[in-house]
Amino acid sequence: MLISMRDLSIGDKILVSEDKYQAIYSFGHKHHNLEATYLQIFTSASALPLEITSDHLVFLYDQNIPVPASLIK
Repeated sequence: MLISMRDLSIGDKILVSEDKYQAIYSFGHKHHNLEATYLQIFTSASALPLEITSDHLVFLYDQNIPVPASLIK
């Protein structure tokens, strides 16, 4: 079932990998009427890409400090 981002709430569970769901714990950039450009980050570990904005922070495999998605190569 597809649900619009604007209809999500804290505590809702979303698909984070092929067979794993996690609860939403925060909205760092929630805007109901704002359009945004999303990056798609593909990895060998998943058939589905990670879709996030360039300003979202991502923890890399070998680092303890998250980096903006725009810096990922």
